[in-house]
Amino acid sequence: SKDKAYILAAWPHGLLGGGGHVCFIDLHLQGFHPICTGASILQYIPFLRRFMNLCGFADVSKASLTRLLQPASYPYSVAHLVVGGIAEMFYGSQGEEQIVLAKRKGFVKLAMQTGAAIVPAYTFGTNQMFYRPCGPDSLLARLSSVLQVSITPWCGRWYVPFSPVPFKVPVLSVLGEVFEVPHSDEPTHA
Repeated sequence: SKDKAYILAAWPHGLLGGGGHVCFIDLHLQGFHPICTGASILQYIPFLRRFMNLCGFADVSKASLTRLLQPASYPYSVAHLVVGGIAEMFYGSQGEEQIVLAKRKGFVKLAMQTGAAIVPAYTFGTNQMFYRPCGPDSLLARLSSVLQVSITPWCGRWYVPFSPVPFKVPVLSVLGEVFEVPHSDEPTHA
């Protein structure tokens, strides 16, 4: 519906958090232009900030997402949000699929407060595109959580350290059914 806002809740995060962008093709065909979101700290990295602004990125702060999720902003009323965040980046480099959801309920609260619907999206293959030697219990995972920025070494194709070239793996994105959530200005924790 063009008179409603949506949160495209994507999993898993993977190394770059962009696997759900494959779903944009379907949304573009329906007339929507999803807005990519990224960690707020990325706005402080000079060249990356300029690139993100040119591409129309928005940070994941509550104020920014609340502004984006206004139904009157069609065709830009879809916010692409990779829900798992930094915690999810440390899972899955050995061929396993893992999502983090128990600590990530803020997007549901935001949907309830803004009246936005939630569209779940899952991209198979995102975790296998880059090898990450550090697991979820590593020192770098804990440090990344504290600093709110990922400190993750990785290897790309041919195990070249910090390579931007991913391994050749099949990638499949799946969009789920739209979840309508009840509108509430003050949702409870229950």
